[in-house]
Amino acid sequence: MGPAALRGVHPIQMPGPGNAPRYDGRVSVTRRPTDVSTVKSYDVFVSYARADRALALALITELRNQGVSDIFIDEPGIDPWEQITDALSEALARSKVYLPLYSTTFTERPACRWELHTAFVTLLTAGCAPGERICGLNPEPTFDHIQPTQLRDVLMPTVRDDPDSIRRAAVMIADRVVSCSSAASSFCLRSGRSR
Repeated sequence: MGPAALRGVHPIQMPGPGNAPRYDGRVSVTRRPTDVSTVKSYDVFVSYARADRALALALITELRNQGVSDIFIDEPGIDPWEQITDALSEALARSKVYLPLYSTTFTERPACRWELHTAFVTLLTAGCAPGERICGLNPEPTFDHIQPTQLRDVLMPTVRDDPDSIRRAAVMIADRVVSCSSAASSFCLRSGRSR
């Protein structure tokens, strides 16, 4: 390719004297405005540690059998190269119910703790009691691992890795979804509080 073919093409400017990039320690991110009418809402946001994946997937299957179809789980719910924290925050805010599968492994995973904290703070800011929209299930024989104490104070049903236990848990969650008329963000907006 000769010089005539490159006319009108701007060469890449290499750093050098007088044109070296300067970094001031700040990062600027421009986000596109969100069109609320096109944003997906969810009935349930399921949060689980990878060690509990088989139980989580069995529970999701049974929730769908109970008619709960809009379920957010992080694997297919986040697009490649999407900001994970932003996607999870948005999905949490757009969900009627936050469902942590609260095992002892759950408490060891930073991402699970972050999701729980984000849901907890969002709902407390909106004036909700934790048990209204945080519907945790405990697959453990004890409740000692459940924190914060406000969640331990809520009767968290147990779920075992057997079809009857999973079906009973899914029926309870489906009933709670029906009782929540809107996503957490809508509740926050209606109550006049910011997220």
